[in-house]
Amino acid sequence: MTILSRNLAILEFNRSTMSLDPIAKTAESDSHIGDVEALLWHDGNVISGGDEGKVKVWTPDLKLIAEFQAHDYPIYHMASEGKNFYTCSNDSTIREWTPNGSGWVLARVLQGHKQPVRRLRMSCGCLYSGDEAGEVWVWQNGQPEGTLNVGEEIWDMFVDKNKIYTVRDRDVVISEFGSNGQVSTYNTLEGRGPLRVSGDKLCFIDRSGMELLVHDNIAKGNPLLGKLQGHSMIINAIIGNPDRFFTAGWDCKVVAWNLEKLSKITEQPVDGYVNTMAMSSVGNLYVGGANGGISALKINF
Repeated sequence: MTILSRNLAILEFNRSTMSLDPIAKTAESDSHIGDVEALLWHDGNVISGGDEGKVKVWTPDLKLIAEFQAHDYPIYHMASEGKNFYTCSNDSTIREWTPNGSGWVLARVLQGHKQPVRRLRMSCGCLYSGDEAGEVWVWQNGQPEGTLNVGEEIWDMFVDKNKIYTVRDRDVVISEFGSNGQVSTYNTLEGRGPLRVSGDKLCFIDRSGMELLVHDNIAKGNPLLGKLQGHSMIINAIIGNPDRFFTAGWDCKVVAWNLEKLSKITEQPVDGYVNTMAMSSVGNLYVGGANGGISALKINF
């Protein structure tokens, strides 16, 4: 066996023998009141948003650094750009936060949505926001640049190049921006959120909520590549890349997948049901949900 083929074999073996090892969790006294609804890895720290409308900032080993009241209602999602990050809430606003010494201050409030804003995504310097009325707003430098109505409440959303993917609990709608600036429906697929584009794969959950569907994101018609089974209850969160992709939900465990081989790698029980996940740049996976706490898992190959 050549050195190259041996190294490739080792890499493939490692992709199939991943472990998720618990390494830290938040102190009960520092936890959110209610559930953790959103997690974000930002500028070397973990940021969480909770049911009580608070944002908490944590070190990578989940020591509390700062907290502040960002909204009066639950925080649904977050996105970041540079040193700043955004939060959205049931109050229909989007708020931009900027660092100020050891804390954070409100930079501006983005207003225009009439219904609760459920998802935020950054792409090519623009912020995209999706709400419960089915409206997607595009923002640049805090100003609205355009809107799109997809006709149903948005539970999750992803932006990839010139396409916007939106989903509730019945269908994924793929909308495409043309060269003339017009928007058209590129495709519709049966399924529910959450969803994510990962390399050349489009991943979301089947209508039952318990199977991970993997579609080709490049080929015409987005053909189904595989159905992955590993959960006994509804999946609430997905994150990752093609060779280490993760799902979690009501059955209190995280499952790791290899999307290239369409196979399960491993699973790891966690303390409670999971609403949200985030990945760090140093190989940690953070999960949040029940009882306002967060757990950190080390991704080991």
